[in-house]
Amino acid sequence: MKKLIIKNEKYFFIIAVVFTVLGSVYPAETSFENYLAAGFYIIAAIAWFLIIVNAILNILNKK
Repeated sequence: MKKLIIKNEKYFFIIAVVFTVLGSVYPAETSFENYLAAGFYIIAAIAWFLIIVNAILNILNKK
């Protein structure tokens, strides 16, 4: 799992940025659209979390 996170940092960053933009741009007029936008934000939050974990693992590996 550790190698997967370190190896795919750029993909996590792309996913995080794209889903953050989708969540903020997606129209939220109905309750279904609100849930869909929230789903975009949740996926983006997981990707941002994995980027932070990757940064921590890179710092720990350099020591």
